Amino acid sequence: MSRRIGTLAKIKDIWKTFTRKTETPREIQERNDLYKIALATTYRQLRVISADTTSKRSVASYCRDKTQLEQLFDRASDSLEHETKAHELPIRSLRLHVQSLVQPQALDILKICKDVDEELQIPRDDDEIHNEILNNCKDIVHEERIHVMKIIESALKGKNIAAGTDSSSLATAAAKQEQRQLAYLKQKLDAIDTLSKFLERQSQSNAGQLSSNDVIQVHKPDAFGYYMNSDESINRSIRYYQLINLTKAILIKQRLGYATIALQSTIQDAGRGIFVDGFAPAGSLVAFFPGIIWPKEHLVNVTAVRHIFKDDPKHHLSMRYDDILVDSRKEPYTVLDNDHSNAFAIAHVANHPPMQEEQPNCGTVVVDFLEKEKWQELGLARYVPNRYAKPPMMLGPQALDLNKVYMHGFGLIAIRDLENEEVFYDYRLSPGEESTYPEWYNVCSPEDVRNRWSGS
Repeated sequence: MSRRIGTLAKIKDIWKTFTRKTETPREIQERNDLYKIALATTYRQLRVISADTTSKRSVASYCRDKTQLEQLFDRASDSLEHETKAHELPIRSLRLHVQSLVQPQALDILKICKDVDEELQIPRDDDEIHNEILNNCKDIVHEERIHVMKIIESALKGKNIAAGTDSSSLATAAAKQEQRQLAYLKQKLDAIDTLSKFLERQSQSNAGQLSSNDVIQVHKPDAFGYYMNSDESINRSIRYYQLINLTKAILIKQRLGYATIALQSTIQDAGRGIFVDGFAPAGSLVAFFPGIIWPKEHLVNVTAVRHIFKDDPKHHLSMRYDDILVDSRKEPYTVLDNDHSNAFAIAHVANHPPMQEEQPNCGTVVVDFLEKEKWQELGLARYVPNRYAKPPMMLGPQALDLNKVYMHGFGLIAIRDLENEEVFYDYRLSPGEESTYPEWYNVCSPEDVRNRWSGS
């Protein structure tokens, strides 16, 4: 009973925080979102600390015991309430606290991306496909295929054994999760086989060109969500980068426990989506929104900038709570080796959850790259996936920041454990003046949308 009373007391304190009379609906919504992210990332930190530090960061490294997880969650909640006193912090301070929790993950991810590039020794020019890189990737991808096949066989065997043994809601949810994972693994296997065909044709051709037999139906996307082009040189280049991306994901997962890759979405007619390959515990940073950053002070004159943002058919414009805009409309999702890019810079490809079938499993989070981390000196500047349309003004909103920002950014963070599945986040589209949405758009929470765009 005492634990129940304690939990109710915490909920009461949190509710008071979210219903402050001095805060607008938008500020209340931001505080709610920030608190959830802070709780998830603090919870993740505790899980990492309690994990077996001698093993690689994988599924086996993290606690799965329900009782222990509940205890860690309570510790995370207590830490936020009694140590951080999150419910008392002004929103600006709560933003900084969340940033302090997310920043180490961003730094870790970019360091891993750099390490993987150095291991593969990928050249920076885009003019030719390098056979030595192909040969290096071939063995890595082949080993991954064997690994995926074993997981699929084991999953199918377990599925047959468990069929019809438990009809509870928890068992149903677990079965649905296993079904999602199995579907992803089969799609990943299909993607590997697509690349294997490319490698086979590559080795058979002295000229280094793909055989015409590799061409599939133009009207049908493959496992990568790619439609074959009539120009074979384009297909050859795309396959090369798909191979590089998949190889990088394999090596990143070995270091981080998970990676993020772009494949054909599980949503019909949605095109590409992004998937977590491996296990990412709740609170993990899983992707960055790449693109051009527009500081708030350069968006004040609506008339002057309206024409710049009038076309956004794929919803690749993202607005942070502090009114900094991220323009990902022209950002790639296959060629990820250029400056201002990295293997995780594909958040703009992530989809909104389909009608009533899925709930968001990720949320957006501010990811500011601070100058104190010395990105240039660490050789990580080229992996920061953003650049300014216009630099922030010296006397603009960030003039009073305690830590100077090298580059403003935006990302996706897991709000529950993710394992071998597609990433979904709530787009929270602004209804605009006409209060209309696309046919495919499912309003996940009308209240959240109303609060988010209140006063905008």
